[in-house]
Amino acid sequence: MRRSLPLLTVLIATAAAPASASDMDHGKAGGPAVPIYNASFAIPHIDVLAGDTVTWHNDSLRAHNVNADDGSFASPRLLMSGTFDHRFDTPGTVAYFCQLHPTMRGDVAVHRVLLNAAKEPAGAGKPYVLSGRAALPEGAAVSIEAGGAVAATAKVAAGGTFTATVTPRETTAYTAVADGESAPPVQVLVLDRKVSASQRVRGKKLNIDATVMAELKRVPDAGPGLGLARRHESIGAPRRSTIGNALEGVNPAPRDAAHLTRAHLDSRTNRG
Repeated sequence: MRRSLPLLTVLIATAAAPASASDMDHGKAGGPAVPIYNASFAIPHIDVLAGDTVTWHNDSLRAHNVNADDGSFASPRLLMSGTFDHRFDTPGTVAYFCQLHPTMRGDVAVHRVLLNAAKEPAGAGKPYVLSGRAALPEGAAVSIEAGGAVAATAKVAAGGTFTATVTPRETTAYTAVADGESAPPVQVLVLDRKVSASQRVRGKKLNIDATVMAELKRVPDAGPGLGLARRHESIGAPRRSTIGNALEGVNPAPRDAAHLTRAHLDSRTNRG
């Protein structure tokens, strides 16, 4: 017996953002870490919050050093596994280079407000929580903006953190604005995943097959290359055997079998 299940829509989102202190490796001082490779700084540009300490560590066999263009800091010669820390308190961008290999360059952008990279799934038209940090007094107002319009507001909590809930309907870049300063934008990608499924009951066992079509919900000017992605997901033998075992000794009526199938599939898709 074969039954077609109703179309199920599952919406998820991913995020893309520049390197920031919230999603980088952390150094011994608790701030972001920048590995130094043989001929380059591994992360040539980073965004940090005022008060963060950046740690450079030499991951190459060559000796290096780290020197600010404006002379605000200079490391000693760093041999293999050597480290250097510097705390950034003043907003602005500080460029630096390796004096031993002048073509190796990088910069640190220091902000008073930062949004954390969006890492969790979100759905089109569904509430989505953004978080961030601010080097501002407790209770300071922060607005979350998209395309020049305010999408949400928040207040800085004790410890300098804040959260705000937005409702993206398509791929959107959000920025946090506080005390006249804008944080680097954080992009939330919104993806519609449509799942069509069918079930087949054979004796006391139930098999399920699902086909997934994923469509990126994007802004009109997001550029080429963001289109429709398709993939086929089959809930394979382990799942079949799990459902089959659950039904051992039971001969469900079609309605009961369909109900069990939906529950299992919902559980499957909710785990994304």
